[in-house]
Amino acid sequence: MSTTRDTLRGSIFSAKPRVTEVTMDNGTVVEVRQPLVGQLLDMSSIENAKTRMARMLVTCCYIKETGELLFDDTDEEGLMNLPSGAGTYQTLMDAVQANMGLVPQMEDAAKK
Repeated sequence: MSTTRDTLRGSIFSAKPRVTEVTMDNGTVVEVRQPLVGQLLDMSSIENAKTRMARMLVTCCYIKETGELLFDDTDEEGLMNLPSGAGTYQTLMDAVQANMGLVPQMEDAAKK
């Protein structure tokens, strides 16, 4: 059976973003979605590291029950004032980076 162009295109264009559910300390669940290609390119073009990191969370974190974005553009300062290390920021950022495939890349680079 040969694969047709339409079959291949249908398969490619029907791909869904990876979703990771993160349970916060208070028991609420944040849905962290893999960014789309266009979103990823938009984020990577941001030169300011703080703005880029905040944009990753704004773009990828959703309220599970409603599908609504958890953060918006006005949350950058608040996100940058979260404690670093273990905690809310790191938990969400780890899920974002895992969905973007960055964790295996960083682990591979560390092995070299």
